[in-house]
Amino acid sequence: MANALINSTSPYLLQHAHNPVHWMEWGQEAFALARSRDVPIFVSVGYSTCYWCHVMERESFEHDATAQLMNQHFVCIKVDREERPDVDDFTMAATLSMTGRGGWPTSVFLEPKSLAPFYCGTYYPREPRFAGVPTFTQVLSGIAHAWKTQRNDVLAQARQLAQAIKEQSTEFASPASPKAPLSNDTIAQCVQTLLAIFDKQHGGFGQAPKFPQVVFIDFLLDARDFVDDTTKRAIDVALRTTLDAMSLGGLHDHLGGGFHRYSVDTHWTVPHFEKMLYDQAQMLRAYAVASQRLQSSWYAEVAQGIIEHISQDLSQPSMLFSSALDAESEAREGKSYVWTLSEARECLLASGFDEQQTQLVLTTYGLAGQPNFVDPHHPADDPIWVLRLQETPQAIADRAGVDAQAFASLLARARSVLLVRRAARVQPSTDTKAIACWNGLAIDALARAAVALDLRVAIELASDAADALLSMPAIEHATESTQGGATTRTTTSRRARSWRDTGQGMRPSGQGYLEDAAATAQGLLALARAATSTTARRMRLQQAREMLLEAMQFKGDAHDTNPADGSPDGDDASLFARRMSLHDGAMPSGFSLRLHALLDLFELTDSADEKAQLAAAVREQLTLASGTIAERPILAINSVRALLRVKLLIPAVAKELEAIEPPPRAPRASAGTTRAALTGEDVVEVLAATEQVVLAEGQPAELLLHLAIAPGYHIVAANPMEAGDDTRAGIDGLSPLRVDVFNGSGVEAFADYPQGHLWPSEAIARETGLPRLRVHAGRIELRVALERNGPWQGSPLLCVKFQACSDRECLAPSVVELDIALVRA
Repeated sequence: MANALINSTSPYLLQHAHNPVHWMEWGQEAFALARSRDVPIFVSVGYSTCYWCHVMERESFEHDATAQLMNQHFVCIKVDREERPDVDDFTMAATLSMTGRGGWPTSVFLEPKSLAPFYCGTYYPREPRFAGVPTFTQVLSGIAHAWKTQRNDVLAQARQLAQAIKEQSTEFASPASPKAPLSNDTIAQCVQTLLAIFDKQHGGFGQAPKFPQVVFIDFLLDARDFVDDTTKRAIDVALRTTLDAMSLGGLHDHLGGGFHRYSVDTHWTVPHFEKMLYDQAQMLRAYAVASQRLQSSWYAEVAQGIIEHISQDLSQPSMLFSSALDAESEAREGKSYVWTLSEARECLLASGFDEQQTQLVLTTYGLAGQPNFVDPHHPADDPIWVLRLQETPQAIADRAGVDAQAFASLLARARSVLLVRRAARVQPSTDTKAIACWNGLAIDALARAAVALDLRVAIELASDAADALLSMPAIEHATESTQGGATTRTTTSRRARSWRDTGQGMRPSGQGYLEDAAATAQGLLALARAATSTTARRMRLQQAREMLLEAMQFKGDAHDTNPADGSPDGDDASLFARRMSLHDGAMPSGFSLRLHALLDLFELTDSADEKAQLAAAVREQLTLASGTIAERPILAINSVRALLRVKLLIPAVAKELEAIEPPPRAPRASAGTTRAALTGEDVVEVLAATEQVVLAEGQPAELLLHLAIAPGYHIVAANPMEAGDDTRAGIDGLSPLRVDVFNGSGVEAFADYPQGHLWPSEAIARETGLPRLRVHAGRIELRVALERNGPWQGSPLLCVKFQACSDRECLAPSVVELDIALVRA
């Protein structure tokens, strides 16, 4: 028997359409049912390529007894986070607020009247699996019992959590928002931060799990032209190291082209195997641009492989692009991608490669060494290989003393042979929904790559996808109004979020968001830039103007929803709180995409009046968001990249942004600052290079912290006494530097504390009698190892403890809570 999801367009929801759970889609019908039954709502949010979503379905949602418990006590809603990013953002905010960590599937319980969440989590096993983690049936039974016997406590918890979410959802980018100047300092801060968190050994930014974070790469590719020669060389090292490491490692699919989602290790060898369209689009653009700016034929080759992957694996008959390829096949992660040495060797020899050629190919792809992959979910399986390179093919040919062209031909033939063998395996499933935003990103990247690499196939793919995207059916929205006893029914059309071929044409789903309109506009503008005829250029420019007009409806003021991720006011009043964020993460925010589309049109238009209007729109948008950008520019890095372009294209606007009057507030402290309430947080900034750390039993994890100490101040080192000094003089009452765990147990932190320097000088110590202590000043870097050390209880969080002092006084000891989610594997 199918449930209500059978009529969905989402492949993820359709995967659950035959569960014994009485799933419903997010909407008024489900809410009304919960209210009439007087039961809580259970919301499960995931996506089609999510490994743990599949696991929870197999364990719990396909299990009759568990489904019966769910159906009896709850109204159950399934949400595809890719179709409903607003609901995903809302439920993730609740989960992070309540537990301090997030992930998918997100499991959230709502009070049915206000839809306020009162209990949140992620994956729950059906049987006891992890110490300190309740089973899903325990959670269900406990909540059902509390709803019946402790209703007031449950509602109080819902009110408390709802208030916490609303406080995070403060109004942003409106006339009432705080403002701040955006200047060269804003740009320099981002450059310095990225160079500080850059992994000099393995490339990338931060520790494992490592995501490509292409928004950082895009920024540095542009910023290198705005800095001095020394900084430019440092940026180029960071770019080359990162782009080389990602393209040589197992993150890169060396046979089929394209990139997997992220690497589970620091050296980019073992990926999480799902392949997302938005990653392909961003990586294509980055490698195509880098191939020109860094003069690398290898990057051009990598970019061409991404185009082949998009064309072969993600293209649809509709001419749009599918969303993703799953990470698993036959219930094994990466099974279709990994190799045994014997299979690869037999395949090559059977295809006509001689022994010497076979050995060269095996060595090139790392198969001559030790296996590098053990499925963490099935540790009893034999170790196997993820293909990776140690050097570029050109470097390998040079070192081996073989002709580079002949070696490239050999590798091309080997890839073809191995790919045919791989294609005969059971393949990962494809999420065939076409998302407007992701298609817009792909159109933009393909058009830019076509120009950079002179590839006609790329421009054809982009142009066909753009035509298809503009011709897709809209969402029809009907409203009724009654006046004078007469009822009027009005139907309006809105551009859809996504479409899927149901066998009866492309069926739309969900109303579009800012990111959909903005990314589509940017793709059309890239096609206009690449156009070889005046007619084509004019057509694409006009299409882009219409799409930008749609994007500008998302104003982000008090009467609108999230300018980065929301849709126009009135789309879904059921969401009592919306997160207002400019955050650029795995994808750039809709806000920053719109900024770049405005700047692209400014570059391309020949109309002085239109340029003036566009300049005014850019100035308005950046001014409204200036306080948020200035406060944490690294989190709005794509908006800061837009600021770079403003300096180049519209210098007058750049000067206006520099002259914005900040709100009255205390400046960042220096040793000369006198203020009664000065605290350690005013003089020490703590920056984490990652947002999440996954911890499994017996598998320590590592992260990197950076501390920036204001001029004139120092902090007490972890081991402040000079070697050989066993006295306590001067130490009592001071708090040495420490990284610690609080708010729970089951995790232990070990930091590699730097030694520091001695303070004060010998002369001052002799004159004053002060003991000499080891301290830190300026910038320091801390490597922190985390490991499990017993039952996981509570919601463990990380903090940094320190005491800041000047030459005249010591401030009170400080404890800074780190915004890092500790996730139990």
